[in-house]
Amino acid sequence: ISEKGDEIAEELTAHAAFHFIGTMNPGGDFGKKELSPALRNRLSEIWCEPCTADSDLVQIVEHNLDYAQFGFSRDKLCLGKLMLEFRNYFLTSEFGKRATFSIRDYLTWVNFINVTVTRGLSLGQAYVHGAFVTFLDILGTGSTSSLLEQCHGFRRKCFKYLRNQMIHARLVSKQDFRKTPEITRDGGRFGTWGFYIDNKSTDTQADMKGTELFSFKTPTTHSNLIKILRAIQLPHKAILLEGSPGVGKTALLKALAE
Repeated sequence: ISEKGDEIAEELTAHAAFHFIGTMNPGGDFGKKELSPALRNRLSEIWCEPCTADSDLVQIVEHNLDYAQFGFSRDKLCLGKLMLEFRNYFLTSEFGKRATFSIRDYLTWVNFINVTVTRGLSLGQAYVHGAFVTFLDILGTGSTSSLLEQCHGFRRKCFKYLRNQMIHARLVSKQDFRKTPEITRDGGRFGTWGFYIDNKSTDTQADMKGTELFSFKTPTTHSNLIKILRAIQLPHKAILLEGSPGVGKTALLKALAE
C-alpha cells in the first residue's frame, strides 16, 4: 500500500542478498532528533569509532597519495606526517580552537595534490595550495567570522610555515612563491599556474576584463579569483562564496562566466 493510499501501488521486490544500511550523525547534533524506539528496534545499531590516531591518519593519507606520478618514493617522502605537523601548528592558534579536522579534509587535500600535479604544479606547490583550499580559504566564515581582522595575518603565518616545510623537504624554493600569479587567457584556457579552466574567448586584452566595467587586476578581486580558480580544480566538489552584501561575489562569478 502506498503512503498516499492510491489504489494502484508500485511493488518492489528486493534481491535475496539485499541489505539496507543507513548512516547518521548522533542524535541532537545541530538540532537533529533522536530516532524513535520503534525505529531503533528495527535496526541493528553500530557505533563507529572516529579515526583520531595520528598513525591511522598518516596511513590513510599515504595510501591515497599518487606517489607514482610524483616521481618520489613513499619511503623517502611522507607528506602524511607533514600534513599532521601543519595540523598541530594550526590547532595552537585561536582559529584552530574553533576548527575541526576530519578525514574528509585530509582526503580533499590529497585529492587536490593528485589532480594539480598532473596540471603543471610541482608537488611542493600543490601541497601548499592544497592546504589553502582545504583549511585557509575558509577562514572568516562560520565560527571564525568574529576573527575576520586576524585572518590575513594568520594566513601569511600559515603560508610561511607550509613553504618552509616544502623548502626543508627540498620540494620548492623561496622563488617559487615570490611572483604574484598573473591571470592569462591563452590557447583556449583562462587562469594561472596550474589553475586553468577552459575558455573559448579569443579576447586577450591586458586588463582581462569579463565585462566593460569589471577588471580582474584589482588586488582584492584578483585574490578572490585565485581562490575560485584554485577551488575549481577539485572535481565534483561545489563551491560556496561567502561575504558581506555588495562585496562583488555575484559580479565576480558573472564576469568569470563571460
